[in-house]
Amino acid sequence: MPMLYSRTAGTNHATEYSPAHWDYPNCPTTQNGSSQEERDFLSPQRRRESGLLLMVVGFADTNAEALAESVRDLGFTVLSTTSEPEHGIIRLQVRTTDRAQAEEIASLPEVRWIEEVGELTLRNGTTTWVNQTNVTNSRTVWTKGLRGEGQIIGHIDGPIDINHCFFRDDTDNTVRPDHRKVVGLRNIRGTGLNDHGSFSAANAMGEDVDNDADATTPNANNGNAPRSRVTHGNVYDLNWLGGSVNLLRFFSTPSGLFPYLQLGPGLYRSKSGSTDGGFNVGFGVGRW
Repeated sequence: MPMLYSRTAGTNHATEYSPAHWDYPNCPTTQNGSSQEERDFLSPQRRRESGLLLMVVGFADTNAEALAESVRDLGFTVLSTTSEPEHGIIRLQVRTTDRAQAEEIASLPEVRWIEEVGELTLRNGTTTWVNQTNVTNSRTVWTKGLRGEGQIIGHIDGPIDINHCFFRDDTDNTVRPDHRKVVGLRNIRGTGLNDHGSFSAANAMGEDVDNDADATTPNANNGNAPRSRVTHGNVYDLNWLGGSVNLLRFFSTPSGLFPYLQLGPGLYRSKSGSTDGGFNVGFGVGRW
């Protein structure tokens, strides 16, 4: 998104970037010499919002709450505060009436730069062809028979909705090794369903129960490996997100492998019969 102001560390001068310097599609443009910029937003929510929604970024050694308080003292509304000093991220979302008011915020010495918050829009279309060929509706990976047969994907994210048509087993929807799509599910903390978890798992291996990969007309929104299955873990069970589970235990203890295989995004499990009636388990790193 276009930057409005930036400041080099140790200086008191914030450089202003005028609309004439912006070279982005759909960027704000001045009208009739006014300082009020207008953008044609796609989402109804952003269309309803008035004024400018700004991202105000502080220097890495800035206290986020102190910066937020300084912005409030100027009379502006701070909508959110993000503080990750270990990554050098100090960021606020601030609502202003127009561009001119951004200059007041830029006068604060803790501010590193200011830019307008970008618009986020959903693109959940039938675009599986993009990853395969980038040619509209050409899915040659699938037509070559590479659909994830026999693979189980380890997936960690927010809890998934196993009643969704991309995961549901209409014969028996109990999570189990021979479930149509979900062979393992761990949710120690009992966290509620999460749209992002369901979305990301479906991107990888979702398969419409009524229009699966073998249907005459498969659902074009099926995941990139629609014949694979998943063993899923609630990311909020991990100890670094407030839970009690150490991710490494899944690699070091047999109980972590099956049926609650927890490997992480991009890791998969394959199995084949062995002479002792067990499984030969192999791990690999992949990316659908």
